[in-house]
Amino acid sequence: MRIISVKLPEAYVKKMEELIKEGRFTSKSELIRYALFDLFRKEETVKNEREKFYIGP
Repeated sequence: MRIISVKLPEAYVKKMEELIKEGRFTSKSELIRYALFDLFRKEETVKNEREKFYIGP
C-alpha cells in the first residue's frame, strides 16, 4: 500500500477517533479505506443505474 497525507478538519478527526474508540474501526487508516471503498461502491452503483437508461445512437 502507498502512504498519502491528507488534511482534514478537526471535527472529522474527532469523529474518527470516536468511531475507533467505540471499536467500529481499529485505526484511522482502516476507517478511511472503508469510507473510500464505500464511496467507490456507491459511485459504481450510480454509474450502472445511469447506463441502464442510456439510449445511444
